[in-house]
Amino acid sequence: MIKSSLILLVVFSIVIVRSQEALSGCGVGSAIYNDAYANWSDGQGACTLPTPSEIGVAGLNKFYMNAQSGSGMCGTCFNLTGPSGSTLVKVVDSCNSVALCTQTTHAHFIISPKDFQKINGASLSTMYNVGYQMVACPLFDDFKVTMIPADTGSYQYYFSAGLSGYSLPIKSVEVTVAGVYTKMKYQGGLWVWNKAATAFSFPSKMRITSQTNEQAIVSLDDPPTAPLVVPAFVQDALEAPCGAPAASPAIYDNALAQGWFDASWHSSEKTYTDTSVTTGTNIAIGLEPLGGLKMSSLNPVPTGNIIALQFDAMSNVSNAVFALSLNSDKNLSIAIDTKFETYNVSMVELGAHATESAVVFQNIQGTGVMLKVANVHWVFDDTVGEPPKGIVTLPPLPSPNEGGPRPHSPSTGTSTGASVTSGGTTDGSDDLSSPSRGGSKIPPPRTQVGAHDDSTSSNHSSGWRTSVVPGFYAVILLLSAVLLL
Repeated sequence: MIKSSLILLVVFSIVIVRSQEALSGCGVGSAIYNDAYANWSDGQGACTLPTPSEIGVAGLNKFYMNAQSGSGMCGTCFNLTGPSGSTLVKVVDSCNSVALCTQTTHAHFIISPKDFQKINGASLSTMYNVGYQMVACPLFDDFKVTMIPADTGSYQYYFSAGLSGYSLPIKSVEVTVAGVYTKMKYQGGLWVWNKAATAFSFPSKMRITSQTNEQAIVSLDDPPTAPLVVPAFVQDALEAPCGAPAASPAIYDNALAQGWFDASWHSSEKTYTDTSVTTGTNIAIGLEPLGGLKMSSLNPVPTGNIIALQFDAMSNVSNAVFALSLNSDKNLSIAIDTKFETYNVSMVELGAHATESAVVFQNIQGTGVMLKVANVHWVFDDTVGEPPKGIVTLPPLPSPNEGGPRPHSPSTGTSTGASVTSGGTTDGSDDLSSPSRGGSKIPPPRTQVGAHDDSTSSNHSSGWRTSVVPGFYAVILLLSAVLLL
């Protein structure tokens, strides 16, 4: 009977687990760890967000960080996948100080050592083949708005709003003035009302629109004395979940690809930028007897979608024989002539494992030889295709006024209210160019999230922390007690 109760516990536990809704296509980027992301503090980093519960934090390269309007990628959750597994992180910071942070070709993530270990195992090397996908964040925390007045205590011409606990990145925040929604400006981690000629007054409504065009509306009847709880976004999956990423195709293309390095032995006259024969560059290496050209990868390369290794090669000896290998289990003898030719060798012939991390050309002649190699890359199964290049963003979505997602509102209290049909939206063209408040400096956002204000809302945002969950546990405990009797 005890075993039966344990089975029920497992079954009910599985029932209440909810996966994260996939929002974007599948991308391939790079990642590195930083100890600073292991002990993140509320309000730290470019996004000045509270530290999320239960999941890790991440920094993004500046180019990808600014790939969306509004608050950019701040608050976006990503599922990261590597050879050792996957992890869920929320973007709280950007980086722009090293080459991977300043490049504009792909997404680069900085994460904690714990999250890095989840996707890369014991290896501490920079990862250049990280799968990533934008997903809805789990709602472990309430979605809240913290209103911050001017130093005078007035909200009329200047105030700011700090958002936290949201499950989707934010595109825009608007408030009503005379019944018309007017946009606020995202600045320094806050949404700012800074108008020279448009006075804000209570009562009003705030409309928050996500990057996926979901909307939440909260009533602002009086100046709030505590953070306001906002109705949670309701988001359906926009894409299918991604699996492990395919390998990057390039190994050598005028230079060693990112993540690859030279590990050759018994060699001389070695250069990776030879231009004596080809229009581009090629590797030129003198190999002693049993010497080898070895190109190694910092990260294991998944080979499931790869069908062949292709390269151009020539030597200074007619039909020079080399042992081509990916691992120590098997090598393939190939003859390389004195003119550049293209070779296409199947992974079956090479005895490929599930993952590989090197390509080796070993001189198995009794004399030294000069080997030249160019355009080394993996050939993918046509039904799978190569991994995407560049960065991955959200798919095209209809606007809320084009039959898109509906606004969501809670049901009781002053932070509730039906969705509002406004007379339009203005962009706040009378924004002051400076964010000052009569010469005073903007204070840091209130990242300390207190208890929700019962006078403003009796409903929490739902999501993973829905009230159904305690009910499940109550049923589990009750059934377990019965079965144990």
